[in-house]
Amino acid sequence: MSRLPPSARAHCMQSNARTACVRVLSSLAVRKFVHLRRAVDLSLAALSLLVSAAARTAL
Repeated sequence: MSRLPPSARAHCMQSNARTACVRVLSSLAVRKFVHLRRAVDLSLAALSLLVSAAARTAL
């Protein structure tokens, strides 16, 4: 693609749907990251509750 003249490069970029695919994949990745972050936060909260419950029964 680097050997194409600028006009042919512009035409090639406009004719394919890569930008739309990148946009969709990016939104999926962001959504996946948000869900993963929420899962980690909930796991840490559950772990802290478990530790506090174990500490109370040990006393």
